[in-house]
Amino acid sequence: MSSLSIVIPLREPTEAFEDTLASVLQNRPANCEVLVVHSGPYDDPYDLAGEVSFVIAPPRSGIIEQINLGVSASRTEVVHVIQPGLVVDEGWTEPALRNFANRRVGAVAPMIIHPRTDQIVSAGVSCGLSGTRRAIHAGCTATVTRKRRRRCDGPDLLAGFWRRSAWEQGGGLDVRAGSTYADIDLALRLRTLGYHCEMVEECQLTHQHQLSERVSCWSEGRAAEHLFWRHCAKAGWRGSTMLHGAVLFGEFVASLHRPRKLAAWFGRSLVVMDLARSRNLQRTQSSMTTHESASQGELLRRRDSSGIFGDRDRLTAQRKAVQPS
Repeated sequence: MSSLSIVIPLREPTEAFEDTLASVLQNRPANCEVLVVHSGPYDDPYDLAGEVSFVIAPPRSGIIEQINLGVSASRTEVVHVIQPGLVVDEGWTEPALRNFANRRVGAVAPMIIHPRTDQIVSAGVSCGLSGTRRAIHAGCTATVTRKRRRRCDGPDLLAGFWRRSAWEQGGGLDVRAGSTYADIDLALRLRTLGYHCEMVEECQLTHQHQLSERVSCWSEGRAAEHLFWRHCAKAGWRGSTMLHGAVLFGEFVASLHRPRKLAAWFGRSLVVMDLARSRNLQRTQSSMTTHESASQGELLRRRDSSGIFGDRDRLTAQRKAVQPS
């Protein structure tokens, strides 16, 4: 019985994927299953069918759908997601797996290092009151992380370990959050369920290839705004919404001469308008329901009044007339 499942989505370029898969197969721990999720024809040039389980995703499926499928197909309690472009060394999983002895740990964030600069690409993700997603310690060195340890809400989608039962409780990755915000969205849902994430500096992966999955700024802006109203607005409504309003104004000013940033701001604004329309519709429907209930209640209160039910009143009068005195 395997104790760990490693899920690798197959993305372009194939060279980055093959480098990642080769390093995982060379250094994988015992009792481990490796799942490769792909949405197109893959010829398996290295004849890995005996060592790797291939999971076929629907055509044109994105990274979120592929990872969700891989986790669903896994058979262990701990699932490790690694995106193409990352390579690993021997024993990289051991420091992370030790943390899952604590039942309240829902995820573990490894440290992703850039090999040329020796700087941290990400040590997990966190979310501020304004709904901003941050890659923890991005651009810092490992020495700095030991001096200034920051709160980690969850693993970066580039690479992370998740408790499968917690993942299922949280509903997995949400496609609506987009590839940029899906990790922090799931992290905040797991935190609401009472799980927490551990950042493990000893568990390191190297970021060898830069993958560029293009995401429109407009879609990214919409995803960021949905994240705020789904999670962050609940944590201190007045303070967080005021701060969020200031952030939106600052983004608008900063985007006046940057069309891509302006597209993201419009994406955020459309979400706010959609939410406002939805709330107005809910208020209208609630008001109509209340009015109907009041009308029915008034009718029930008056049902014994003379003249409301004429036929009933006439029958009552006839019965009284024929009763013996």
